[in-house]
Order: sequence, then structure tokens, then C-alpha cells
Amino acid sequence: MRHRSFGRSLPVALGVGLAIGNTAPVSFADDVTEPEAEAPAQVAVPEPPLTSLYAPPSAWTNDRGDHVLLGNFSGQRVLLTMFYTTCRTHMCSVAIETLREVEAGLRKAGAALPIVLVSLDSDWDDAPLMRRYKEGLGLSDNWTFLVASEKQTRAFTDRLAYEFFEGDPSEIIHAYGIYVLDDVGRVQQVWGWDTSPEKALASLER
Repeated sequence: MRHRSFGRSLPVALGVGLAIGNTAPVSFADDVTEPEAEAPAQVAVPEPPLTSLYAPPSAWTNDRGDHVLLGNFSGQRVLLTMFYTTCRTHMCSVAIETLREVEAGLRKAGAALPIVLVSLDSDWDDAPLMRRYKEGLGLSDNWTFLVASEKQTRAFTDRLAYEFFEGDPSEIIHAYGIYVLDDVGRVQQVWGWDTSPEKALASLER
């Protein structure tokens, strides 16, 4: 289990300030120096599996505190990525911003796809924190945040051949990838660091 000081535990993705517990909302926009917008060090994302991620069934807790099956998203395409609420690099914020722009583009076309974010931090992230994180970013109910035990999270990322590991006590080193799942949970596409929202939207039309 990772132990963190309070000062290092608040989300800073996209410069958003959130209230944690009984504390007042804190904004890091002024006191955190963002790194330049270039690809950070990360582990590689190998080829994804050809089998459905919905089988065998796996249970998760969403940002509303409900226990849900990943297979509940079957019957439609899904956009999925990994994240954790205390990520201090561009990795999670770029993925979220890309998905936000893709969602806006789909909305203009009169379409929508569920967006699922799976937490890599089972020790820290929970339903109330993910809910505050989601609300702080102003994300719609089309977005679902999920967390499970470390064992289940590892089993899920292993199936994706997605690698992550702990850096210092407040950091998780992880790959970058946004996955497009088909209606039965198979990976159709993986959007990498160099996939712009425009390219992502165009790929969904094919």
C-alpha cells in the first residue's frame, strides 16, 4: 500500500481544484508548474487481445458507489482508458482531454459513446473521490469511473497487456492508450499519444 502526504494527494489534472473531506477546494493551477506538452516517459502498450474483455465477468465499483459488471456496456462501442486521480503528469489529463473533444465531436454528429475510465490506484481511489474528480472536471454522466481491488485491476490490465508499476510513493508509471471496444468488448483500436482528437473521430467513422 502506498502512503502519501495530504499535500500530494489532490488531483491536479487540467488544473482543477477539488474539495477533499472537510477541506476547502484547492486549486493547483497557480502553484504547479506543468511540464511541456511532450510525450512523458512511459511503458509501451503491446498489441491488445482479440478476445472480449467482458468474459469472464468482472465486477467493479463505479463513481456512484454501485457495483457493476464491465459487461453491462455490451451491445455498443465503448471508449476506455486507464487513469488515477492523483496523476501529476500529462498522461491522464491528455487522455481525458482527448476523450472530451471526441465526445464533443460525436455530439455534434448526433452520436454518443460510453466513456469508461479504469483506476490504476486501488489503494487510494474510491467512489466518492472519483465522483468529486468527475464533477470537478465537469464531465457528463456519459463518463463512468471504475475501481476494483488491486488483484482484479492487475488481472484486467494483464489481459490488455497494459503495463503499470509504482514509481515513488505518490506516483504510478503507466502506459498511454485509449481503447475502442466493439459491441462485445473486443479491442478494435488503440489510440496512442500521437492520436489527435481529429484522427480519433475520423477513425470512428470507418
